Amino acid sequence: MNIDLITGNFFLPLRDPARTAFFNAVTVLGNVTTIIVLFFIVAIFLLYKKQRKSLVALSISVGVAEVITYFVKIIVHRARPLNALLVEKDYSFPSGHATVVVAFYGFIAFLLLCQYKKPYMRNIILCVTVAIVLLVGVSRLYLGVHYLTDIIAGYIVGLVGLSAGVSYYRYASNKK
Repeated sequence: MNIDLITGNFFLPLRDPARTAFFNAVTVLGNVTTIIVLFFIVAIFLLYKKQRKSLVALSISVGVAEVITYFVKIIVHRARPLNALLVEKDYSFPSGHATVVVAFYGFIAFLLLCQYKKPYMRNIILCVTVAIVLLVGVSRLYLGVHYLTDIIAGYIVGLVGLSAGVSYYRYASNKK
């Protein structure tokens, strides 16, 4: 038995209405609509604060991650698990939700970490970000719309996008 089957079988007996409602709510944090709305809210805030470099870097972080995810899904063509509680129309590998939560929330955390130097604030930022990333990943497994390897690949692709955004931010910051 491989890790994808083991993980999928682990979550099946845990399903109940309360957990399903919880994980349906959590997974919304990585939905396209949620990310677009939050992106525009953050974009307006960054433009208001005259932080164009931050907005460009956030766009790079999310954009790179999403472009990679799009092409890998087309190349790999992995079907979704059969026991899903939600209907998804695209391919399974890599998880777009896992990708975007790392790229988007990770970059927001990076910007906040640049602003806050007190250890307790930095710890709160890191804990909240890690919790969001892990909970969204687990939600996708619980809801049966992804395999564990889809989530792991999504996290890796998200880290690639996040790294691109952070690299641009640091490059643009050092240019001045």
